[in-house]
Amino acid sequence: MLFAFPTALDPETEKFLARMIERYGDRLTAVAYSLLGNREDAEEAVSDTFMEAFRHIEDFRRRPEGDIIRLLVIYTKNNAKDRLRKRKGKRTLSTDALSGADGEDGNEGGWEIPDDSAIPENIVLNEERARRIASYIDRLSGEQHDVIILRYYYGMSIRAAAQRLKISETAVNARLTRAKAALKKMMKEGEFDG
Repeated sequence: MLFAFPTALDPETEKFLARMIERYGDRLTAVAYSLLGNREDAEEAVSDTFMEAFRHIEDFRRRPEGDIIRLLVIYTKNNAKDRLRKRKGKRTLSTDALSGADGEDGNEGGWEIPDDSAIPENIVLNEERARRIASYIDRLSGEQHDVIILRYYYGMSIRAAAQRLKISETAVNARLTRAKAALKKMMKEGEFDG
Protein backbone atom coordinates (compact mmCIF):
# COMPACT_ATOMS: atom_id res chain seq x y z
CA MET A 1 0.00 0.00 0.00
CA LEU A 2 1.64 3.24 -1.16
CA PHE A 3 0.74 6.71 0.02
CA ALA A 4 1.76 10.03 -1.46
CA PHE A 5 1.58 13.03 0.83
CA PRO A 6 1.04 16.50 -0.64
CA THR A 7 4.24 18.09 0.68
CA ALA A 8 7.78 17.05 1.43
CA LEU A 9 8.04 15.69 4.96
CA ASP A 10 10.78 16.11 7.48
CA PRO A 11 12.55 12.79 8.17
CA GLU A 12 11.03 12.39 11.65
CA THR A 13 7.47 12.91 10.39
CA GLU A 14 8.07 10.61 7.45
CA LYS A 15 9.37 7.88 9.77
CA PHE A 16 6.40 8.31 12.15
CA LEU A 17 3.84 8.08 9.31
CA ALA A 18 5.64 5.12 7.72
CA ARG A 19 5.53 3.28 11.06
CA MET A 20 1.80 3.97 11.40
CA ILE A 21 1.12 2.78 7.86
CA GLU A 22 3.21 -0.36 8.33
CA ARG A 23 1.75 -1.15 11.75
CA TYR A 24 -1.93 -0.38 11.09
CA GLY A 25 -2.48 -0.31 7.32
CA ASP A 26 -3.62 -3.94 6.95
CA ARG A 27 -5.93 -3.79 9.97
CA LEU A 28 -7.51 -0.56 8.79
CA THR A 29 -7.97 -1.99 5.30
CA ALA A 30 -9.78 -4.98 6.84
CA VAL A 31 -12.06 -2.61 8.79
CA ALA A 32 -12.86 -0.61 5.65
CA TYR A 33 -13.31 -3.78 3.57
CA SER A 34 -15.82 -5.18 6.07
CA LEU A 35 -17.98 -2.12 5.43
CA LEU A 36 -17.38 -1.62 1.72
CA GLY A 37 -16.88 -5.17 0.40
CA ASN A 38 -14.46 -3.83 -2.21
CA ARG A 39 -10.67 -3.89 -1.79
CA GLU A 40 -10.01 -0.83 -3.97
CA ASP A 41 -12.57 1.31 -2.11
CA ALA A 42 -11.22 0.04 1.21
CA GLU A 43 -7.67 1.04 0.29
CA GLU A 44 -8.88 4.49 -0.78
CA ALA A 45 -10.71 4.93 2.53
CA VAL A 46 -7.52 3.98 4.40
CA SER A 47 -5.54 6.38 2.23
CA ASP A 48 -7.98 9.13 3.25
CA THR A 49 -7.41 8.10 6.88
CA PHE A 50 -3.67 8.51 6.61
CA MET A 51 -4.13 11.87 4.89
CA GLU A 52 -6.18 12.96 7.92
CA ALA A 53 -3.45 11.65 10.19
CA PHE A 54 -0.93 13.66 8.18
CA ARG A 55 -3.01 16.83 8.60
CA HIS A 56 -3.17 16.24 12.38
CA ILE A 57 0.28 14.72 12.81
CA GLU A 58 1.20 16.68 15.94
CA ASP A 59 -1.95 15.46 17.69
CA PHE A 60 -1.06 11.87 16.78
CA ARG A 61 2.50 12.23 18.06
CA ARG A 62 1.24 13.22 21.50
CA ARG A 63 -1.10 10.24 21.79
CA PRO A 64 -0.30 6.92 23.46
CA GLU A 65 -0.15 3.91 21.13
CA GLY A 66 -3.63 2.64 22.08
CA ASP A 67 -5.23 6.00 21.32
CA ILE A 68 -3.56 6.14 17.90
CA ILE A 69 -5.19 2.92 16.65
CA ARG A 70 -8.56 3.87 18.11
CA LEU A 71 -8.52 7.23 16.37
CA LEU A 72 -7.32 5.70 13.09
CA VAL A 73 -10.16 3.16 13.26
CA ILE A 74 -12.70 5.93 13.86
CA TYR A 75 -11.33 7.86 10.85
CA THR A 76 -11.36 4.70 8.72
CA LYS A 77 -14.92 3.75 9.65
CA ASN A 78 -16.11 7.27 8.91
CA ASN A 79 -14.24 7.39 5.59
CA ALA A 80 -15.62 3.99 4.58
CA LYS A 81 -19.14 4.96 5.58
CA ASP A 82 -18.83 8.21 3.61
CA ARG A 83 -17.94 6.15 0.56
CA LEU A 84 -20.82 3.77 1.25
CA ARG A 85 -23.26 6.69 1.56
CA LYS A 86 -22.03 8.15 -1.71
CA ARG A 87 -22.35 4.75 -3.35
CA LYS A 88 -25.87 4.15 -2.07
CA GLY A 89 -27.02 7.75 -2.10
CA LYS A 90 -28.25 7.39 1.49
CA ARG A 91 -27.24 9.21 4.64
CA THR A 92 -26.40 7.37 7.86
CA LEU A 93 -25.36 8.61 11.28
CA SER A 94 -22.43 6.88 12.97
CA THR A 95 -22.38 5.82 16.62
CA ASP A 96 -18.97 4.19 16.33
CA ALA A 97 -17.26 6.86 18.38
CA LEU A 98 -19.57 6.07 21.26
CA SER A 99 -19.39 2.30 21.26
CA GLY A 100 -16.66 -0.27 21.33
CA ALA A 101 -13.74 2.01 20.56
CA ASP A 102 -12.56 2.88 24.04
CA GLY A 103 -11.33 -0.54 25.14
CA GLU A 104 -12.32 0.23 28.74
CA ASP A 105 -13.46 -3.32 29.15
CA GLY A 106 -9.90 -4.43 28.49
CA ASN A 107 -10.73 -5.45 24.94
CA GLU A 108 -8.09 -4.02 22.65
CA GLY A 109 -10.04 -5.50 19.71
CA GLY A 110 -12.73 -2.84 20.10
CA TRP A 111 -12.10 -1.76 16.52
CA GLU A 112 -13.73 -4.84 14.99
CA ILE A 113 -16.93 -4.37 13.02
CA PRO A 114 -19.79 -6.88 12.78
CA ASP A 115 -20.04 -8.41 9.32
CA ASP A 116 -23.71 -7.50 8.95
CA SER A 117 -23.28 -3.75 9.54
CA ALA A 118 -23.87 -2.79 5.89
CA ILE A 119 -27.17 -4.68 5.55
CA PRO A 120 -29.87 -2.08 4.73
CA GLU A 121 -32.11 -3.10 7.64
CA ASN A 122 -29.21 -2.72 10.07
CA ILE A 123 -28.30 0.68 8.63
CA VAL A 124 -31.85 1.90 9.32
CA LEU A 125 -31.76 0.45 12.86
CA ASN A 126 -28.35 2.04 13.48
CA GLU A 127 -29.64 5.41 12.26
CA GLU A 128 -32.50 5.26 14.76
CA ARG A 129 -30.17 4.12 17.55
CA ALA A 130 -27.75 6.96 16.72
CA ARG A 131 -30.56 9.54 16.84
CA ARG A 132 -31.65 8.24 20.24
CA ILE A 133 -28.11 8.27 21.63
CA ALA A 134 -27.55 11.80 20.31
CA SER A 135 -30.78 13.00 21.95
CA TYR A 136 -29.76 11.37 25.26
CA ILE A 137 -26.32 12.96 25.10
CA ASP A 138 -27.90 16.35 24.41
CA ARG A 139 -29.90 15.98 27.65
CA LEU A 140 -26.77 15.52 29.79
CA SER A 141 -25.50 18.38 31.93
CA GLY A 142 -22.92 20.58 30.20
CA GLU A 143 -20.02 19.04 32.11
CA GLN A 144 -21.10 15.47 31.37
CA HIS A 145 -21.90 16.30 27.75
CA ASP A 146 -18.43 17.78 27.21
CA VAL A 147 -16.50 14.81 28.57
CA ILE A 148 -18.59 12.31 26.57
CA ILE A 149 -18.03 14.29 23.34
CA LEU A 150 -14.30 14.77 23.93
CA ARG A 151 -13.71 11.16 24.96
CA TYR A 152 -15.91 9.27 22.51
CA TYR A 153 -16.56 11.59 19.59
CA TYR A 154 -13.10 13.13 19.34
CA GLY A 155 -11.33 10.06 20.73
CA MET A 156 -9.31 12.01 23.28
CA SER A 157 -7.49 10.28 26.07
CA ILE A 158 -8.47 11.03 29.65
CA ARG A 159 -5.32 13.13 29.98
CA ALA A 160 -6.03 15.15 26.81
CA ALA A 161 -9.65 15.74 27.86
CA ALA A 162 -8.48 16.89 31.30
CA GLN A 163 -6.04 19.33 29.72
CA ARG A 164 -8.66 20.63 27.31
CA LEU A 165 -11.22 21.14 30.10
CA LYS A 166 -8.58 22.39 32.55
CA ILE A 167 -9.62 19.88 35.21
CA SER A 168 -7.92 16.86 36.77
CA GLU A 169 -7.96 13.39 35.20
CA THR A 170 -9.84 12.21 38.29
CA ALA A 171 -12.54 14.80 37.60
CA VAL A 172 -12.79 13.63 33.97
CA ASN A 173 -13.18 10.01 35.11
CA ALA A 174 -15.82 11.02 37.66
CA ARG A 175 -17.78 12.99 35.05
CA LEU A 176 -17.54 10.10 32.59
CA THR A 177 -18.84 7.69 35.21
CA ARG A 178 -21.77 9.97 36.04
CA ALA A 179 -22.47 10.62 32.35
CA LYS A 180 -22.50 6.91 31.51
CA ALA A 181 -24.80 6.20 34.46
CA ALA A 182 -27.14 8.98 33.33
CA LEU A 183 -27.13 7.70 29.75
CA LYS A 184 -27.79 4.15 30.92
CA LYS A 185 -30.74 5.35 33.00
CA MET A 186 -32.17 7.40 30.11
CA MET A 187 -31.78 4.45 27.74
CA LYS A 188 -33.45 2.09 30.18
CA GLU A 189 -36.35 4.47 30.80
CA GLY A 190 -36.66 5.06 27.07
CA GLU A 191 -36.75 1.30 26.47
CA PHE A 192 -33.59 1.60 24.41
CA ASP A 193 -32.82 -1.66 22.64
CA GLY A 194 -29.07 -1.53 22.29
